[in-house]
Amino acid sequence: RSRGNVITFTIRVYPFKDCELRTQDECARIVEELVDCSNQVNNNSNHTKKKIVKKKLKKKEKHISRYGHLGFCPLTKLKYFHYGTSFLTDSLHTIYAGAFKQLLHLLFDSQYKNESWSLFKKIAQVDESLSLVQTPSTTERRFRSLKFISKYKASEYRCLFHFGLTSLVRHINNNELKNLFFLFVTAINLASSNHVTNEAIDMVKKLLYYFVQNFEEIFGLRHMSSNIHSLLHVHQSLTVMGPLWFYSTFSFEGIDKDLVSTVHGTIEFSKQLIRQHILYRDALIFHNHDSYPLALFTLNERLLDRKQSNIQYKNYIDSC
Repeated sequence: RSRGNVITFTIRVYPFKDCELRTQDECARIVEELVDCSNQVNNNSNHTKKKIVKKKLKKKEKHISRYGHLGFCPLTKLKYFHYGTSFLTDSLHTIYAGAFKQLLHLLFDSQYKNESWSLFKKIAQVDESLSLVQTPSTTERRFRSLKFISKYKASEYRCLFHFGLTSLVRHINNNELKNLFFLFVTAINLASSNHVTNEAIDMVKKLLYYFVQNFEEIFGLRHMSSNIHSLLHVHQSLTVMGPLWFYSTFSFEGIDKDLVSTVHGTIEFSKQLIRQHILYRDALIFHNHDSYPLALFTLNERLLDRKQSNIQYKNYIDSC
């Protein structure tokens, strides 16, 4: 409310139910209808109106949607592109910084402190338990206190999900909520295995179906977001491309900083990017080659603070 006025806004929710998957032809038909609708709006607009009115109409035109589509997808020009199967489940945005983030937000945000599921009043106790958790030495970023959960990075959500979840669940008295966490972590661990079998994919499908169904029963339709709904399609990504880690975008995190670091001036920065990219690519190729100098390889590994690689070098005179 604002000065007696009620502010309303639309929330898109995804109820749990068996829906028929969209086909390539159906999506193309919807986009065509959307284009026709946009053209009709443009033709009906009065061109003699003031510029301010025209700007408002343009803003409204940009938000015209139909069945979740805003317009034509350029990727459809690709020969083997297909709606649905060509979009995979990204573990970073859909699972760790998506569904799991939303789940923690519901439990620990002050906005829901009066709800039956809330753990807001137990943050100090949960933090104390999480402080005793030992994470592997290969962990890139350990999770911080739950007081800073709104500032968590995706890697922190992932670390908490796999190593701190059992300590967190100890403070939950609701058995249905406990089972919800166990369903989630079991399914994602199976989906993140080195190899996924047909039996494992079928198990992931059943666990996540049950998870989404129980999520709606516990938290209500209001919180059935697209990330929660997307969990119903994880098994399809496993069938098409294999384990979740195989196509995760975690590998691309921080690449923007790497690109910025390759530019050392404002003159012809595009050429600088290209030149540095070529050098970086060549370095990756020759770094793992047998003829690469051992002394230089050791120095690089020490500078990068990595463990010595298992690359087998041939007996040759080091020319470094």
